[in-house]
Amino acid sequence: MKPGYHNFKVDKFGNAIKTWIPDARKIFIGAVTGMIGLLAPEISKSERMNEIMEEFETRKQNIKQKYIYKERRRVRLENGNGAWKLTGREYLPEIDEGLPIEDKQHPLSSKWDTAIGMWDKQVNAYWDEMVELFDDMFGELNVLVDELNYFKSKASF
Repeated sequence: MKPGYHNFKVDKFGNAIKTWIPDARKIFIGAVTGMIGLLAPEISKSERMNEIMEEFETRKQNIKQKYIYKERRRVRLENGNGAWKLTGREYLPEIDEGLPIEDKQHPLSSKWDTAIGMWDKQVNAYWDEMVELFDDMFGELNVLVDELNYFKSKASF
């Protein structure tokens, strides 16, 4: 599955038009999440699926903790030097999001620069691992659907 990207097309006047192509990984994860919602009553009745859902949620949280960005800001210490302080906010940055880095010209000051795309590798690794997790869940949901004979032909009158 492809991550999101920008595509450039040229119009009849020669102007470049920038178009965003959505991330296929997020679309797949959204579809599996929707399937989980639709099958929620059946999942709750199945002891096997309840165990799988607990493991799924645990694995999802572990992946999130592995790639989460802990926001930090530069602060001025009593001696006048700068240092990093965690703000307490934790999130997964977007691709090409600017994140604070040390000011290379003034490394001891409380000023900072912004680096664009600094967390991109971790963001892509996060989504790749989530796709693997949701792919496993998609397989388990298909097994559940088969166990319930959802698509088996029945005699009708």
